[in-house]
Amino acid sequence: MTQAFVVGSGPNGLVAAVTLARAGYAVTVVEAQSTIGGGARSAELTVPGLIHDHCAAIHPLALENPLLQSLTSDDSAGLEWLLPPVQCAHPLLRTARGGLAAGFAGAKSGGAALYRGVHATAQQFPTAHDRFWWERIFRSPAGNFTELASDILQPPLRLTQSETTGRRWGNLLRFGVLAGLPAATTSRLLLSAEARALFGGVAAHGFRPLTGPGSSAIGMMLTTAAHARGWPVAKGGSQAITNALVHALKQSGGQITTGSPVRSLDNLPASTDDIVMLDTTPQAALRIIDASRRPPHVPAHIRAALSRYKYGPGVAVVNFAIEGDVPWTYEPARRAGTVHLGSSLHDIHTAERGINRGRLPEHPFVLVTQQYVADPSRSRGNLHPIDAYAHVPAGYAGERSDQRDASALCASIERVIEQYAPGFRERIVAKKTRTPADVEHDNANFVGGNITTGANTLAGVLGRPRLSTNPYAVTGRGDGLQVYLCSAATPPGAGAHGLCGLYAAQAALSH
Repeated sequence: MTQAFVVGSGPNGLVAAVTLARAGYAVTVVEAQSTIGGGARSAELTVPGLIHDHCAAIHPLALENPLLQSLTSDDSAGLEWLLPPVQCAHPLLRTARGGLAAGFAGAKSGGAALYRGVHATAQQFPTAHDRFWWERIFRSPAGNFTELASDILQPPLRLTQSETTGRRWGNLLRFGVLAGLPAATTSRLLLSAEARALFGGVAAHGFRPLTGPGSSAIGMMLTTAAHARGWPVAKGGSQAITNALVHALKQSGGQITTGSPVRSLDNLPASTDDIVMLDTTPQAALRIIDASRRPPHVPAHIRAALSRYKYGPGVAVVNFAIEGDVPWTYEPARRAGTVHLGSSLHDIHTAERGINRGRLPEHPFVLVTQQYVADPSRSRGNLHPIDAYAHVPAGYAGERSDQRDASALCASIERVIEQYAPGFRERIVAKKTRTPADVEHDNANFVGGNITTGANTLAGVLGRPRLSTNPYAVTGRGDGLQVYLCSAATPPGAGAHGLCGLYAAQAALSH
């Protein structure tokens, strides 16, 4: 039986492993850490019994993966998705005169919320113009999301080889026109501060200045996903995704080894007829190959693309255990799975521009996830887990041992939350802070704390890690050991959806 070795046990590595095992390969997953799951791990990070997600917390695109869909319907896999009443909330602070007040403690709070329904979301806006345009922008793509996502999430050049119908091309082009614009431009189709900030906050998931070309793409995709399927959480923690994939792998005869760093292909008992899938960064993939005694051939154009692959800004993370709910002054935020704290569209852009220039903004963009709103099993009585992270420059806060920097980052995140939820600090029972260096230490794919495993520039999205119909292949198509990259450094990019692993495994099988 031909063997397949998967280096790394994140969602992409595990999806690749299951796909190959079901195709008849003898699969071994090799993980450097003592625990499996990569970005889809959960643990008691603050107090016993309180479940926090290490990284991936909300999963807008997970159900676009047919493998995860199949595991959802398999009771023995233990994977269940839960939705909060509000998918995302974006509070806004206002002065007594009604203007927006970035970082003004005690200001009156309003905002906007992202609901499952396009109409329900549109109806909250104060102008008829915004209500019309929100429905105009999102109703059609939300109604065709399954087809649209299957086209958008694959490598871009594959569309030229597909048998996509004229109708689907039309839907794709209409979506692409707005997705290709700067998020600031798309936002200006809307008039109110509430509508603009809501879209801008979702677009900021790309870690890019909102004036960059194509910076609308992530905002368009995630907002449409919210209207089509919602932003679900995995019951019991994102670790449930990992556990379900491990269950599927073992059912197909696969095995997993932990605590085993792979520094060379020589660490794997692979023969020339086997497959190696690397759930690593592009540069790490080259290091593993080049350290081998008889490295397989990497074509020059692939080597060049992997060598120059770039990363984006990082995150600083604080996991909180709080007594009672977060006292948000904007009521929909109390029912939201995700809360964006960035104030106005202008403020979000200023913050994202700053981190891309290596500066920590005075008012960083902060995301708060409240998974327990959808999944009470993560709480213990009146004690709830809250996860928050701020967008910061790559590698910000220096060495992992510098607790002064960690404390400063934690204080910055607490300060931002307190502005929108006065009294929050008084409810903190315990907390754990991770700097960007800590984030990378926990997961080597998050270089400099960059949880998207790559810069989401237009070039970084279209050519991730290179523009090709098969961007997953690392070695040439001749005889010998075949090596593929299957991490979030390949299409369609970040998120615990496992699609990078699925497409990489399919590429290997087609070869």
